[in-house]
Amino acid sequence: MTIKFLTKYEGELNKPGFKEKFGSLYETYKTESIMHKLTSVIFFLRRLFLAIIFVMIIESAVIQIYFLIQSSFFMLIYQIAFMPHTQKSPQKIEIFNEATLLIVGYCLIPVAIDTFNEDSIVRRQREECELRNQAHLKTTNKKYLKILQSQLIKIHFHQPIKQMFFKKSTNQRKNQKKRAIKQQLLL
Repeated sequence: MTIKFLTKYEGELNKPGFKEKFGSLYETYKTESIMHKLTSVIFFLRRLFLAIIFVMIIESAVIQIYFLIQSSFFMLIYQIAFMPHTQKSPQKIEIFNEATLLIVGYCLIPVAIDTFNEDSIVRRQREECELRNQAHLKTTNKKYLKILQSQLIKIHFHQPIKQMFFKKSTNQRKNQKKRAIKQQLLL
């Protein structure tokens, strides 16, 4: 929208009344070429791009810093190559600003890598701890279940544990009944 506005009213950009109304879009910028006029557009797009990157890629600080460095590098090249400002002092401030962001980005790389490594180490340790806890819970649950089952069997069923867990097959039961009948007949 800004590009369309600046190209549509290209002839009126230097008129005093027009500059008072819309001068904030191109106040300190040259209006000689399209690359000079695009300075505010490039600035807005860069901010939008970085905002999207910082919101969408929360998990990886390394990738965020990579995009910060790349955008600062390209803005620094743009500022040096096209010199879009009409005065030298804003131009020097912009170059200093972009160079500072570039240096800060490079200084943040080791911090982001350490954070990435610490996060992965902490995540791995947490997973190992959870696995150990689950294994411990399974063994303790089995122990308590066995104790509980044996107590229930003794209290409620008055049967030994072996008879409860090792059920006899139907053939064994039939044979046992036959033996019991034979013993009764013999007596």
